[in-house]
Amino acid sequence: MKEKLIHILVVACFAALFYVNSFGNFFVWNDWTLIIENFLIRDWTNLPEIFTSAFWKPLIGEPSQVYRPLVSVSFMADFALWRLQPWGYHLTNVSFHVANSILAYFLMRVYTSPTIALMGSVLFAVHPIHTEAVTYISGRGELLMSFFLLGGTLLFLRDGKRKSWPLYLASLPAFFLALFSKETAAIFPLLLLSADVAAFPSSWRNNPWRQSARQLGPLFVLGLFYLGQMLLVGITATGHPFSAPSFSDHFVLTLKAISLCLGLLLFPLNLHFLHPFGASSPLDFLVALSLALLVAAGWGLRYAARTDCPAATFGISWFVIGLLPLVYYIGLRIPLLEGWIYLPSLGFVLLVALGLDSLKRWTPSCAPLWLTLWIAVMLGGVTFYRNRDWKDDMEISLHAIAASPNNPLALRLAGNAYMRHGNIPEAERMFQKGLGLAPADPGLHRSLAAAYRFMGKEADAVTHYQEALKSTLEEPYAYWLLGHYYLRRGKLVEAEKYFSEAVRKFPYSSELHSDLARAHHLQGNLAAAETELRAALRISPYSTVLKANLETILSQRKP
Repeated sequence: MKEKLIHILVVACFAALFYVNSFGNFFVWNDWTLIIENFLIRDWTNLPEIFTSAFWKPLIGEPSQVYRPLVSVSFMADFALWRLQPWGYHLTNVSFHVANSILAYFLMRVYTSPTIALMGSVLFAVHPIHTEAVTYISGRGELLMSFFLLGGTLLFLRDGKRKSWPLYLASLPAFFLALFSKETAAIFPLLLLSADVAAFPSSWRNNPWRQSARQLGPLFVLGLFYLGQMLLVGITATGHPFSAPSFSDHFVLTLKAISLCLGLLLFPLNLHFLHPFGASSPLDFLVALSLALLVAAGWGLRYAARTDCPAATFGISWFVIGLLPLVYYIGLRIPLLEGWIYLPSLGFVLLVALGLDSLKRWTPSCAPLWLTLWIAVMLGGVTFYRNRDWKDDMEISLHAIAASPNNPLALRLAGNAYMRHGNIPEAERMFQKGLGLAPADPGLHRSLAAAYRFMGKEADAVTHYQEALKSTLEEPYAYWLLGHYYLRRGKLVEAEKYFSEAVRKFPYSSELHSDLARAHHLQGNLAAAETELRAALRISPYSTVLKANLETILSQRKP
């Protein structure tokens, strides 16, 4: 017991110590939309609406099919405690990271010795690739998802060891909460299966039917969650407004991403927010390397099973399965983000710990542990330094541009940062440079239009809004912006036209229906306004604002 407490204290200290300087960082990028500008988190009476709304509700142009109510609830709790003091939100993120590092220690102890579990969990606690998930407040989805997945997996494995149904039943709500935190938690049945096989190989050989039956509960949870999501929020598991790459491109890009992930874990020196990877051929070196790594992983699993090494079996399978969400993200054409590697990195650091422990064949028995602690301090120093890059949106934007000077997305983010800091000419320059590299990028056109609108260049703003429409005819965001532009200028017919088109293209947003209702109301079309408000309430049935607007319309329709 004393050894366990010491190990927990060491892991917690390493996990917290190298993130202390993040408490001085400000809100960055999506934090503005999800926290500062998100009035839903400011009142607990909005809790029902949070659970019946898409996560990216404020950003119609984002993949609004994403459903992460627990992240919003955590921001709501933060706001109640800290209001808009960033250090409080950072404290919550670091606390979850400390908890995850401790859970990682206990999970590794299922498969290996306490010393190796300590080595692996310390490396997990300090690895610099985690700064995006920990230091970036909006990266909390990864932290929450990992917390509930790790906790649920431990309960599930304890049931397998003790044959305790209460533990088994207690693990299922944890998986529900993981799914409420981030959609990629859908991989948890595969993670559980691999963890269970690695922990109890003899049970799978002797009683495969009972072990297989234990997997039905997690599958039931997954199906029930997606059914509830569809009924409550009106969205499906996979829908999004973006076009997916072809199957061959998808496959090749996924392979390339695997090599990039492994490279960042092995050599965390070129860390930055965006890691774009364009189209590649099957002959690309990184693609070939990924294929070789997958073959090596398969051979390693077979060798670990034959030599009875459950830790290696668990580490390899957890890492490979944990990378499966890359398939989903690449389908959304999103550049590789370091936060995605948070959960699968647990398998990687366990394999590293096993490798370091093997050195005791030729060195004193305590040497691997001290070597691991020295490596952890070095990695922690990189993490401490990396935290400074996330000081504010300007700092991280400039860092992203320095790493990828010709990345249109990095230029757009930097331009938006300049906009927030009031430097409109520099923002315009960033957007123009981005359009020079990607003339059809709708996000750059929208951002440049916003800059022109701020400068009073209304004609130029409309021109770029129109260009955004040409670039992506299926995206509703540009239609919504144009609707607001004409609404502000009192051109109600044009506003109604663009709001109607936005609703047609994306009918899942209560905000779009509400704006269309406003355009109808201002024109005196009360019946149409009532129809749109009722449609908005079907999407967000607990919105007090929508209810009040509907009552106003109904009172005006009374004879």
